[in-house]
Amino acid sequence: MAHRSERKKPKSLEENEYRLKRWYVVVPAVAKIISEGCKWFAILGIVYFVADAVKPFAGKVTLTDINASVDAFGLKNLGEALKNCITVGVLGLMVGTGGILYGRRESRLRRDAVERLHYYQLKWEQHIDPKRTSSTLTPTGDTRPEDQ
Repeated sequence: MAHRSERKKPKSLEENEYRLKRWYVVVPAVAKIISEGCKWFAILGIVYFVADAVKPFAGKVTLTDINASVDAFGLKNLGEALKNCITVGVLGLMVGTGGILYGRRESRLRRDAVERLHYYQLKWEQHIDPKRTSSTLTPTGDTRPEDQ
């Protein structure tokens, strides 16, 4: 056990406040890094498993095979038309999926903003008209489940 003269002196209040404030900065930053890392790790895992699931089909049927079978029936331009249709279909699928994901993200951001500002809206309404009744919406601005 340490001798009394060897014990550390108590830290000053300013030094303790500085250490506490530093933790208020460091902890959220580390949490954000871990959160983002988990998100990207999950995305990479999904890509890996999807690629692994598609590997057995690689090279089995190609557009050249489709062209050859279509040309056998005397429809020479149908193979090129199918190739263009597949390209347009894939691009349409990508744009549609991107639009849906964008819409869902914007909706979530709107709900989060409404929820964050909900308290201030209530406070302002009470300040303007204390006799005003509540609209009974949820804090996110949605209709209550029992009213739907």
